[in-house]
Amino acid sequence: MFLEDKIKLIKESEMLPKPTLKMLSEKYRIGKSTIGDIMQKKSTYMFFSVKRM
Repeated sequence: MFLEDKIKLIKESEMLPKPTLKMLSEKYRIGKSTIGDIMQKKSTYMFFSVKRM
């Protein structure tokens, strides 16, 4: 999964109504635990996405 995909997932996870892990895992075709890992490292991914611009 590329950084851009992770940023999209993070932004989508913060939308209202809040999507479930199951919904996100089905959309991005990754496991729920992988989504949890991405969310734990959210600040790191957001930092690097800003630095790339």
